[in-house]
Amino acid sequence: MNEDQKLQDLFAQYKSETSAPDNLRQGVNTYIASKRSGRSHLRWALLGGSVGIAAVIGGTILLSSSASAAGRFKRVEAAIQDAKAMEVYSYAESKGKPRKLYSHLVYLNGETRTDAFMGTRLARTYIRTKSDQWLYMEHNDVAVGEPLMVNPELDKPQSALDFAKADSDEGQITGPREFQVEDRPDENGHSVYAIIGSRKDTPYHLEMIVDKATNLPTRSSFSGEALTSPNYRLIVQEYTFGQGVDSKLFNPQIKSTTKLLHLGVEAEALKRSWAKPLQVVRAKDETCEIRDTWVSHEGNVFIATTVPLILDPKVGSPRNLLPDALKDDLGRSYMLVMTVRPGGYFGDTNAPNEFKIDGKSIVICEYAPLTPMESWPPAKSFKLDLTSRTWISYPSYRESSISANASLDAPMPAEGKLPPYNDAMLLDDVHQQFDMVADEMRANIAEKEKKYALAATWYRAAAEAAKPLSNYRKFLREAERCLTLAKNP
Repeated sequence: MNEDQKLQDLFAQYKSETSAPDNLRQGVNTYIASKRSGRSHLRWALLGGSVGIAAVIGGTILLSSSASAAGRFKRVEAAIQDAKAMEVYSYAESKGKPRKLYSHLVYLNGETRTDAFMGTRLARTYIRTKSDQWLYMEHNDVAVGEPLMVNPELDKPQSALDFAKADSDEGQITGPREFQVEDRPDENGHSVYAIIGSRKDTPYHLEMIVDKATNLPTRSSFSGEALTSPNYRLIVQEYTFGQGVDSKLFNPQIKSTTKLLHLGVEAEALKRSWAKPLQVVRAKDETCEIRDTWVSHEGNVFIATTVPLILDPKVGSPRNLLPDALKDDLGRSYMLVMTVRPGGYFGDTNAPNEFKIDGKSIVICEYAPLTPMESWPPAKSFKLDLTSRTWISYPSYRESSISANASLDAPMPAEGKLPPYNDAMLLDDVHQQFDMVADEMRANIAEKEKKYALAATWYRAAAEAAKPLSNYRKFLREAERCLTLAKNP
């Protein structure tokens, strides 16, 4: 399987999955989402794959249909791999809006730090040293750390091509990219050339400017949308090499107020707390162990389970007996918004940092009320239907012959929006999309029922929840469309 096909498969799984990913999906998919939302390189699950400077630089392409261009790319690759220090400033330009800095990456002798911007809610600092890796989340003042882990799939030696095929790719992935080299006028007294990338029958376009004397890139720009598209966004990256980088940047700056979490310690504490299942549900030869139920003050319900991940050969995705439909004793229905498997690398259920109990993976099923209320009267119990279903492929495949139901005591609603294990399981990025996905689901349901004014209200709510992600404009357009339908049924 070639590299473009691998990315195509990963992206297809990302696009089709409303449920949250495991650690690799959380790294690769959030990273791919970041290319559409103005976010920076995310999650050390991805940064963990950066071995050498060539693996972390954005936009370095080393593939061409012509032998001469291929030779030029080889020289660029060698120059990048020999560099000891690097800085990358990444900017995003949207139609009619000024350029914004959204990330700053520094590299020094195998260690990396990325500061991600684009609004307080998305502000992150990622540090990967030779022994540790750290994530600091500014909006809730939480720092999460763990010893550096080596994964054979992510930490194998990589070239600039391996990383840059993801880093400079935008838009629909439909086939291999084609590249060529063009001479350009001198810039700032330096002779330069350009690497031009395209993909047949798509608007994807890459342009990288390279210094002829050093074969190091100075800047790149790329977009996956046509200039006429309302979703057009241009990514611009500026590079410097060999400049002085302060080694102190790679020391986590922990404040006195910061909540400090160590993943290994948190995982062991969680295993002790959830050691005994609340309930074990069986259907034929499948088992689901319910470990925890948590309810927010808004009525969102989080049901933590443990299951042995079983790959269904029919769909090529894990299929397990898992919570599906949910109602409470007051007759209220809930929507299944996300299915989350915290920790672990995609396709590798034996990853060293996966959250497991008794060798079984933790899977969290997350619900939101179909009809929210300002004041949420607490329920006393839940009626839960379980079905053997996939939760990576979409639409979800259900083995209807394998089903069961259960009754659960409903805990009192807790303060806050997210369960206490949210930070330790590195679910913050995923859960920032929870309200957006829930409101979009409500809008879809209302539209199917031809309640167009109500659908418009929920689309506007989804747009507000999506900010500062760029796709909030999509929901505003959907809201306008539904308002038009409401006026002209």
